[in-house]
Amino acid sequence: MLTIATLLRSLLFRVLILTPLFVMLSEVLIYTPSIARFRLTYLEERLAAAGLAALALQGRPDAWWPTSWRESC
Repeated sequence: MLTIATLLRSLLFRVLILTPLFVMLSEVLIYTPSIARFRLTYLEERLAAAGLAALALQGRPDAWWPTSWRESC
């Protein structure tokens, strides 16, 4: 007759417990660098857009924007 103690020590129980743990661990190890790479790409694109905006401000000093914007460039 199977008791709880023998069931907890069985190989089947260990495999059933360890499999989801390893799957979850591998998801974290794969997903975390993916998030970091996405954020880095997003920030680099924003930086490039800001650089283009700064060039546009410097290129047309007679445009409609306030003088405080031109002085900060």
